[in-house]
Amino acid sequence: MRLSTRTEYAIDLLVALAKSDRKLSVKEMCTGTHMGPKYAEQIMRQLGAARLVQSIRGVKGGYLLARSPQKISLGEIIEVADGQIMPDKNGASKSFAYVNKRVRKELCSYVGGLSLDDIVRHA
Repeated sequence: MRLSTRTEYAIDLLVALAKSDRKLSVKEMCTGTHMGPKYAEQIMRQLGAARLVQSIRGVKGGYLLARSPQKISLGEIIEVADGQIMPDKNGASKSFAYVNKRVRKELCSYVGGLSLDDIVRHA
C-alpha cells in the first residue's frame, strides 16, 4: 500500500495542529514545508467536512483539532484524504480476492489503532 502525497500533507497539517496550543492559519501550518497554501486549504476543507478539524473564520481565524489527538486515527485521516484504505480488486481470482481481503482487514485494524497522538510522539 502506498500513501499519497495528499495523505502525507493531511498528516503533516494535523500534526502541526496537535503540537500547537492555539489555532493556526494555513500559512503557519505550511511554513517549513513544500506544501502550497491553496492545496493545504483544500485538504483542510476535507478534514473539516469530516469533523477532524474546526475552522474559525475571520481575520484572526484559523484551525483547531475538533477532537483530541488520541481520538483521531490514521485510518480516518487516510480515508478522508484518499478514500477507501485498500479498495477491492474486482475481477480478481478467488485466491487473490482472499489475500486482498485478509490484508485489507489487518491493514485497517492497524491504521485504525494508530492515533494522531502516536504519530505526534514519534514525529
